[in-house]
Amino acid sequence: MYSLLTIFNDDNLSDNLNYVSENFDLPIPESEVDMASVLGSHCNGIICLTDYYQTVMLCNPAIKECRTLPKPCLSNDGFVVLGAGFCYDSRANDYKVIKFGLDRFLPDRIENPKPRAEIYSMGTDSWREIGIHLDFNGFPFRNEQVFCKGVFYWSMWARRYFIISFDVFDEVFHSIPLPDSLLEIKAAPLKLTVWNESVALFYYSGDGGAPMEIEVWVLDDCHGGVKGFCSWIKKLIIGLLVDTVTPWTFWKSDELLLEGTDGGLVSYNLSSQMLRNLTVSELGRIRRWEFSYVKSLVSVYGGGAILLNN
Repeated sequence: MYSLLTIFNDDNLSDNLNYVSENFDLPIPESEVDMASVLGSHCNGIICLTDYYQTVMLCNPAIKECRTLPKPCLSNDGFVVLGAGFCYDSRANDYKVIKFGLDRFLPDRIENPKPRAEIYSMGTDSWREIGIHLDFNGFPFRNEQVFCKGVFYWSMWARRYFIISFDVFDEVFHSIPLPDSLLEIKAAPLKLTVWNESVALFYYSGDGGAPMEIEVWVLDDCHGGVKGFCSWIKKLIIGLLVDTVTPWTFWKSDELLLEGTDGGLVSYNLSSQMLRNLTVSELGRIRRWEFSYVKSLVSVYGGGAILLNN
């Protein structure tokens, strides 16, 4: 069972925000995907589910379609997926799935694991391996992924935080450093998001119920951090927010969605500095993906896109 959360774009000044929670089933055989480790992404009404090993599924809840993609070319016993994403390449008029990861540590292997990547094309219904010339300096852990203007971004941790980008048009990976003032942080929470059609980074503090302060950094418009030099600009500081533990995402330009200390959701308005509650409980205890979902009639087997109002 999955749920879609629709927040109404209203100007209600009450303490609670209007929303609708819609439950739906995805026709996923239990043996197909390891749901304990699944990565989720979305494009044009299709949800892509990828587990850490070899299974990739496309599902469209609106038309109740679900299919398992052909076996990836890197689906051997030594490969672990670190990042995945599903998107539409408007230049090639094709839907693509990108996966990258590492060959796992083996008992007889001393050197760092080798990064590898592959891409699926819905047009050809096949996978192919592509180059990824990055040095992870260890076995990283994936945080989360966002997609903005044709580029995927993943935040990673391997002795330090860093960001990996992938241009779906040119099919090239790059590594993006953090803002200079955040380069030496060890375990402080960081989170990627999209704000006003730009990639943004939350750096937030707050422990043991203490008020939380959030720095919002925006990646400068330098080819999306994919080509050449890129820089970060600190746009604002939000806080101190009480009874909140984690920023989620901007659900509109001046409204930030956060998780409360009680496991529910809170919306914070940047202009009025007003906090409003959503009576959704225990979200911190379940798997969630913080992407904007739009219903469509796009088939998981290919075809044109028909978007529906939600």
